Amino acid sequence: MTRSRSIVVTGAASGMGAATRRRLEGAGDRVIGVDPRDAEVEVEVDLGTANGRSTALETIEEISG
Repeated sequence: MTRSRSIVVTGAASGMGAATRRRLEGAGDRVIGVDPRDAEVEVEVDLGTANGRSTALETIEEISG
């Protein structure tokens, strides 16, 4: 029996992050996407700031709890 995982992918809205997200979702994993400028992801924050990182952690914890 295969267990699905919950995985956080940063930069999930484009480029390598989006490709990683699609691949993981295709394998049956639950992906929590993080990106600073795309409302399609679950967590829209700027990880370049202390407030953004704090908010991301809090939101990810809420989503996965």
